[in-house]
Amino acid sequence: IPLRVLVFFAQSWARVWSAGSYDVVLTLFLLFCGLCTAVILWQGRRLLDTVLAGTPFTLRNAGDLRRAAVCCFLISGAALLRLTWGLCHYRSPLPMLTYNALFVPVFLMAGLLCLVMAGLFHRAAEMKAENDLTI
Repeated sequence: IPLRVLVFFAQSWARVWSAGSYDVVLTLFLLFCGLCTAVILWQGRRLLDTVLAGTPFTLRNAGDLRRAAVCCFLISGAALLRLTWGLCHYRSPLPMLTYNALFVPVFLMAGLLCLVMAGLFHRAAEMKAENDLTI
């Protein structure tokens, strides 16, 4: 990494933390959501690897989907916190018209969907294991 990039990163990082509360809240929110999104994508990659290998119904896939669901719930909670902060900070209903208001139900539903899929994969893995034991 060139030194110029590191200097730019350090200067921008210092600027964010010395700026107002909006920049700090936005930076923390985006970092947290970015980390959770990376975990969701990693779990999806692991799940797709087993699908491509021809063994989709494993307990590992159920665990991957549960971890993705937890990350979806965390993003939904973070969006709710940021939305509440915006409502209190601006003393206005306008934050309800931002993407944060949309993130709350969307990621809540995505988390519930992942939990349902995890349950289905878990049950399918149990049935497959039981079927493999029968003659």
